[in-house]
Amino acid sequence: MGFFSTSNRADSFIAAGTTSTIYAVDENFVIKLRPSLGDFQRQAYDTEVRSYKRLGHHGHIASCEVNEEGLLLERGICLRTILQSAGSTSDGPSKARESPISLATKLQWAQEAADGLAYIHSKGIVHADIGCHNMTVDNSNHVKFIDFAGSGIDSEAPLVCYEWFSFQPGKEIGVCTDIFAFGSMLFELETGRVPYSELEGTMEMGNLITVVENLFAQRQFPSVETLALGSVISACWNGKYNSMEEVHRDIACQTMSRRTLRLLGYTTAVTGITGYSIHRGLSHLEEKYPALPPAAGSRALRTPEHPNTQRCAYTDIYAAQIPLQALEARIPSAKTSSKTELEYAWARSVLGSKLLRAEGSILGLLTSFRFTPCDTGSSTGGFSPDETTGAPRVLLNGLFQVQRLPAADADSNGLLVSSELPDKPRVFFEMIARWGYPWRLMSRVKHEMSVSEPFWKNGQGMFVEVRFASAHDYEIVDVEGELGKQKIIPDWTLRLHRGYARLILDSAVRELQRDVEK
Repeated sequence: MGFFSTSNRADSFIAAGTTSTIYAVDENFVIKLRPSLGDFQRQAYDTEVRSYKRLGHHGHIASCEVNEEGLLLERGICLRTILQSAGSTSDGPSKARESPISLATKLQWAQEAADGLAYIHSKGIVHADIGCHNMTVDNSNHVKFIDFAGSGIDSEAPLVCYEWFSFQPGKEIGVCTDIFAFGSMLFELETGRVPYSELEGTMEMGNLITVVENLFAQRQFPSVETLALGSVISACWNGKYNSMEEVHRDIACQTMSRRTLRLLGYTTAVTGITGYSIHRGLSHLEEKYPALPPAAGSRALRTPEHPNTQRCAYTDIYAAQIPLQALEARIPSAKTSSKTELEYAWARSVLGSKLLRAEGSILGLLTSFRFTPCDTGSSTGGFSPDETTGAPRVLLNGLFQVQRLPAADADSNGLLVSSELPDKPRVFFEMIARWGYPWRLMSRVKHEMSVSEPFWKNGQGMFVEVRFASAHDYEIVDVEGELGKQKIIPDWTLRLHRGYARLILDSAVRELQRDVEK
């Protein structure tokens, strides 16, 4: 007999599913018993064992230990139970709930769930039953995935399928159907009800499944316009995402935008006090790093992602001259220093500078509750696309996404990264701009990091010119007339953007020079 006594089962019974029965062990663990009968049940149990072993430890997947009696699983409260309980709050599953769950908590759970599912997919596993019923909330108020009994591993067909409001018609079960179901999970998470819940009870289940399947096939989905995660949910349902990394990024952007607006309110008074100091600092940087002509950058920098509907309103390029040896010291185990190797070294120096590492760490703290810059391009994968998904490399906790590698084509002029702004604030400012508001926001920010060929500087040795460039893409709004007169951010904001770009260059150059002087 194992550690779990059969005499205690009557008092500790939790649930009986299709494949197994679950009992409480103590306040921290439950046990999912190994099935003794049924080929399907044994196959499902084997699938779950192999899934947990492959997944190992992850912060948003329930921990699991396999023993002779079954699966010893980390205990939590079902997310759906929490959402459906009257007067729920975000204080954690072990505390009394006296008020609704805050939107901040829901956004946190959404982001954690996206992170967990992205990890599951990266291990070659399709969950195949995504939903609030298969997620738990632990005592630290973090969500975790459970129940891999019906999952598909590698090329194996899943043993189960999604709930009636999460099934994507006409698609073979895979990553794309997991993402579709994730959209339904987000809808339930934010609203507290499942998609088309109003149809439940009006017809038999078989008819209900057919009706909803037809609605989904015709792309008729519940309205999400007023939801904080509405754009993400809609993109999941409409097949706009290729991977969960993209979903995680957009949820992070939504969370970040809300927190940013709050922080702007807190810092308004401080901005007025420090305005003069900022002006002095900007003037110093402007004198030290004058702007270069747009032609000093690549065509890709100056070309918007969607040329028919967007325009690049301005391109700002700044440069500094540094000793060649300062950059060569950043090339790992290099016998020679080709221009491409120098550009990789310069890009790592910029993205790994204290200024951008701090910005990435703050973003990591706000989005993942981890104060770390994450990937700065110095990992084994460098700036190359993800080996598993083929998706572009994401840097600094989603701050940037690699758009072009150094020496990728004839036009290449160093590393090109971009950052796409959330749609909601951009669309809002476009709307009020139609009513006469004088400014509006950009759609995308791009940065290019390039290096010149080495040159001799009289009496000082070999030098290179390192450059840091920025470009902002805006949507074309026909009612605003010709392109040169279309609205952009205000001049003072643009000056701050340009000053920050100069400061990034200055920070990276200073760190390189300090390394040489040591």
